[in-house]
Amino acid sequence: MANVKGPAWNYFESLNVSRGNEEVKCRFCGKLYKSAKEDRLVDHLLKQCPAVSNEAKTAAGHPDTTTTLPQLVAQVEGDQDGDDSSDDESEIGDDAEDKSDDEKEYMSVEEQEARKCGEITYCLPAFPDIDVTELNDVDEQPVPDRTFTEEDILQMDVDNNDDVGVFSNDGPDAGWWQEIETELFDENPEIPQPQPRRRTQPRVLHRSHLRAWKLVSNGSFRNLQHGLAGAKGTSALKKPQIEGVLRFLVEYGSLHGLPVPTVQGASTGLPNVYLPTKLAKVELWEKYEERMVGPGQAVKQQNFYNIWDKYARHIKIRRAHTDMCNVCDKLFRIYHGPRGDTGKQTAKAQWEAHLEHAAQQRAQYREKVLMSKLQYKNLDPETKKFSKIDGRTAVRVVSFDFAQSVGLPHHTDQAGAIYFKSPLGVHIFGLVDESNSWVYYFFMNKSNCIGLDGKDSHGPNSVLSMLDFFLKLSDNGERNLCIYADNCTGQNKNRFTMGYLAHLIKTGRYDTKEIHFLPPGHTKFSPDAFFGLLKRIFRRFSINLPHQMKTEIATKVASSHTFDKDEEPEWIWKDIKTFAEDRYESVPGINGSDHFKLHRDEERGVILRHCAKEGGPTTEVLMEAAKNKTSIVRTRKLVRQAPVQVLKTGGFSATRAKELLKPVLQHVTYNKQDEWKKFITTNAPAPPAVAVPKRRTAPAPPNPPTPSPSLQPSVPAPPKRQRKK
Repeated sequence: MANVKGPAWNYFESLNVSRGNEEVKCRFCGKLYKSAKEDRLVDHLLKQCPAVSNEAKTAAGHPDTTTTLPQLVAQVEGDQDGDDSSDDESEIGDDAEDKSDDEKEYMSVEEQEARKCGEITYCLPAFPDIDVTELNDVDEQPVPDRTFTEEDILQMDVDNNDDVGVFSNDGPDAGWWQEIETELFDENPEIPQPQPRRRTQPRVLHRSHLRAWKLVSNGSFRNLQHGLAGAKGTSALKKPQIEGVLRFLVEYGSLHGLPVPTVQGASTGLPNVYLPTKLAKVELWEKYEERMVGPGQAVKQQNFYNIWDKYARHIKIRRAHTDMCNVCDKLFRIYHGPRGDTGKQTAKAQWEAHLEHAAQQRAQYREKVLMSKLQYKNLDPETKKFSKIDGRTAVRVVSFDFAQSVGLPHHTDQAGAIYFKSPLGVHIFGLVDESNSWVYYFFMNKSNCIGLDGKDSHGPNSVLSMLDFFLKLSDNGERNLCIYADNCTGQNKNRFTMGYLAHLIKTGRYDTKEIHFLPPGHTKFSPDAFFGLLKRIFRRFSINLPHQMKTEIATKVASSHTFDKDEEPEWIWKDIKTFAEDRYESVPGINGSDHFKLHRDEERGVILRHCAKEGGPTTEVLMEAAKNKTSIVRTRKLVRQAPVQVLKTGGFSATRAKELLKPVLQHVTYNKQDEWKKFITTNAPAPPAVAVPKRRTAPAPPNPPTPSPSLQPSVPAPPKRQRKK
């Protein structure tokens, strides 16, 4: 309450003063105000008191009872300003509810309805000539019933998911109220336009809606935040404790760790330090706890892990590695040897150079893939072909590799006995078209591979036959081809692969060809990623027959297509090894190079250039043997030689078929055993016909031949010896 009271206080009788609130009573009508304020008392004398005298109104600040339009607008704004004074918490409580009830006792029903309307519908009773229905027809908003209470209106707003509410400037009734103000000030330009005000809290508000109204009024209805947000708890770690953990980790890493010259960590910006593989996190925490002997110095185990993960991520426990690069393994052992070894720094320099070379090849691989994808966006959407101009510069990038073979039958609940047996092997060859991000799986089993029991399933004839089959199916009019593969000499990196690529250029299929081999141990590329997706699905299903690999497994891999050898008649095995051996030259120094490029010269034929590093010194080789004219006998042999020969599948041997029909058959699902038997017997050789021997009987002894009398020699018989008497 203000220290200096105005003249309106003279017409009210003071009854009680408690907690800074003064209870007064009107001397004219007897109305009680438990929390008296001067603005409210003046408003009572001017508008509400039925028995007030003109003298009291004049003393309150208004000389007469007549009100002009500018004064009416000022009074409306004054009512709204007066509402701001009700933000005091003491008035919103029980006292405010009692005050409202006391006021209603001295007001008529019409006055209560008018006041209710004035508070909720923004003082509409001050403009009796305005039709609310016509104003709301424009916005198509329903006009609230004036008999509703404030709680009903608030509940209607909550039910309609209206975050703004009836007391906001952006509510559904704000439009027609702004139109009223616009018309009012346009007709009377002499009226000073008031500054935009914020809707105030209603005088009487239920407790259950108080918090909701505050959130709506300040615009933070959807930005709720806990009151203790950002505050530290009493059990928060202190700075000395965090520094102690970090000091221990750094010292232990410097003594027992190995700084690896790799890419720096993204979070710390420091080179990675690898601790021994045999070390576990809990052992490191136990050593830290033994060192921090003081009370309250050591942190708990989980806090130790959290600090390690947040502030010292570059210190790691080295994991066990498989299929590691031989160069990395050799240099790693030298660098991890005794500290006094003089060759440690030399090994580190060689290791850094080796890793830099591998990183450069990886970056070039990604760059070529990205450029190819951008070029393939120029394909004709209808024909899926390049134009002649775009086809000359377009490059198709493919990568291929063999995955680890899987054994059939395979079950999610695998029996232990099958581990000691030899199931049917299924080979998986993956070819990724990097230009379209599409993978092609080639499935073949031991029965339909090259050689008896799939003996030559991973040779150059097998790899080049599948590559040739793919290139014939996928032709978008590109004139350049780029291949990425691993460094396996038996499958990819050999003279037969180079001869096959030279033959494609010689026949006019491509203008240029490139083949790049990633360093051993650093060959993780797109085929390995798609193999991982396939194996993840394979482990979740039970497979009995080879054709189920396509129907049950490969079809669930996104962006993939599957070829089964038994279902593709155009997929044939070719003897490309013999075909290329006689027609094309060998490549000297092929094992020491990783980058090969082939193109055609009109005079010298197909030329191959290879180098160990991209941009380094190159070696040139003339691939066509007929152009070299090194041997007349070899040239005559090429004239007589027929085109590439077709190889036949070997099928199962009799011994292998016997193993699959007896020991392995018991692990096949019962309802699939008949199909399994049919599949094995169809691909097994027919048993040879065995002649049934006749029953043997003992032969009769032969009679001695009787000599012919004519052939008897004429020798006299010896005389008989006489018996002595």
